Amino acid sequence: MAATWTNWAGNQMSRPTSIEHPSTEEALAAIVRGAATHKRRVKVVGSGHSFTSIAVTDGAVIALDRYQQVLGVDVELRQVTVQAGITLERLNDELDRRGLAMANLGDIAYQTVSGAISTGTHGTGSALTGIADYTGTSGKTLRYGTIHSLFMFVSTLLYVASALIRFDVV
Repeated sequence: MAATWTNWAGNQMSRPTSIEHPSTEEALAAIVRGAATHKRRVKVVGSGHSFTSIAVTDGAVIALDRYQQVLGVDVELRQVTVQAGITLERLNDELDRRGLAMANLGDIAYQTVSGAISTGTHGTGSALTGIADYTGTSGKTLRYGTIHSLFMFVSTLLYVASALIRFDVV
């Protein structure tokens, strides 16, 4: 029986060849390499928060629900490195434990940090920026299974353009 994926609202559904749940960088890279070898499409989903069809595929779905660890913290620099699937709720809990916080957030706490960055999620206030502006880059990026190390900054305003990512795992 084929796997079924649906988004949070239930208005988008697909029957991908597989739904993968990597928990490590190596497993994530292996999935991407395998898909490239077999010329299969790969779509990455975090919490499935988008109501659009961007995650619908007949290829493989990579669900980031097990890819959500804090990899490093430098309190002095206010720099935190996380896996792309960490939810904003969990990120906020982890930051709070270390005396850190984001300056501005959207209202969907179950959204992943990579989803929030990729879709331009923002909070409120004319003097406060969107979540993407709090990143040095947008997590880890894989292209055809090759890992490029990147990192996230908390409260350090380095601009990253927001765009829905179609080719890379963010």
